[in-house]
Amino acid sequence: MKSRIEPPNRKWNFVGGLRLSIGLLKGFPTQYDDGDGLQLPFADGTFDVSHSSNVVEHVVDPHSFFDEMLRVPRPGGLMFLAFTDWFSPFGGHETSPWHYLAGEGAAQRYECKLGYAPENRFGTSLYRLDISDVSAWSPNRRDAEVTETFPRY
Repeated sequence: MKSRIEPPNRKWNFVGGLRLSIGLLKGFPTQYDDGDGLQLPFADGTFDVSHSSNVVEHVVDPHSFFDEMLRVPRPGGLMFLAFTDWFSPFGGHETSPWHYLAGEGAAQRYECKLGYAPENRFGTSLYRLDISDVSAWSPNRRDAEVTETFPRY
């Protein structure tokens, strides 16, 4: 594993992350690196904000992903997590709404109808994750406090 990137000495003017959305933060000093969301290549407390959108439902072990996201903000920092709840209308991504009945069956139906496999396949690149999974993780954390939850769709 690469050595972890140490936090800068300045406050609120450094943005870092995995190479996903380069170009969104023009004008800010940035540091991007290739990495694994379960083993982020950043030191503890490197950032003011840890942000993930539309990623965790594609991770086999979401609680480890949450732990890493909580590790990299400074004390008093913020962790922001947005994801598509499995029970939302779009929980199965392109296989919705058939994912409610069967994940693999929904993928097969998609392929039969369109002639090619879905990009997001249940059990391989898409996993069931709902708000109860996040709610089960958060009360066990003495180093964090949930300040707000709200539905995405």
